Amino acid sequence: MKVTALCMECLKEFGHPGFEIFNLPYYENRIAIAECSHGHKSALVLQSQKFEVLMESGASALLNGFTLEACATFYAALERTYEFAIRVFMRAKQIDNESFAGMFKEMARMSERQVGAFMALYLLATGNVYRMDTELSKFRNGIIHKGIIPNPEKAGDFCSVVYTKIIDIVNVLKNDFPEHVTEVVVADMFERQSSLEINMPKATTTGTIFFNLSFSGDKKNFHEAMESFKDATQRLQMS
Repeated sequence: MKVTALCMECLKEFGHPGFEIFNLPYYENRIAIAECSHGHKSALVLQSQKFEVLMESGASALLNGFTLEACATFYAALERTYEFAIRVFMRAKQIDNESFAGMFKEMARMSERQVGAFMALYLLATGNVYRMDTELSKFRNGIIHKGIIPNPEKAGDFCSVVYTKIIDIVNVLKNDFPEHVTEVVVADMFERQSSLEINMPKATTTGTIFFNLSFSGDKKNFHEAMESFKDATQRLQMS
C-alpha cells in the first residue's frame, strides 16, 4: 500500500513545500517514512483504520483481476470493522484502553469470539439485533480453505455485499457515537506513532482513497466507490 506526500519540512526551512512527490509505502503500522533530497526525514501517520486499509487493498486487487485476494481481503476488512465497532462501543461505556487491551487479547486470535462480542455490544448499544449473513462466511471459507478462485462477477458481487455490511456498521457508529469514533481513531494514531523516534517530525493524513471515515458519505454504493477509486488510481499513476 502507498500514500502520496510532499516534504513538509521543506516548507519550514524554505518557506514552500518540497517539489518532490513521494509515493510512500506503508504496512501494518500505517506509517510512511519520507526522506527528501535535502535530507529531511519525516513520518506520515495515516488516520485510516485497519479495515479502511484492507478495503483499499481489496479494491486494488479486484481492479487488477486478483479475485481470490480481493474477496479474502474484503472479508478481513469486515472482521476488522467488527473490532473497530467493539472499540467504539467500549469507549462509549468509558472502558479505558488498558482494560480493553486486557480483554481483547483473549479473543484476538479467535474471530468467532470477536463476532460474538460485537453482536452482544451492538444489541446493548443500539437496541437492535445485528443479523449475520451466513452466505458470506460460506463463500469466504471456500476461498480460504478450499482455494476456490471466483470469477470477476462473483468476486464483485461478494465484495459489494461485504462493502454494504461495512458501510451499514460505520453509519451506525458515526451517527450514534461520533465523538467516540473520533476518540478511537485518535487513540489509535497516538499508540502507533509512539514507536517513532521522539524527535522525528510527524504529520498526519486521512490516508485511504477507496473508503475513508472522514468522507464516508461521499460514495453511496460499491460500484460508485470502485469507479471513483479507479479514476483516482489512474490519476496518481499519470502524475
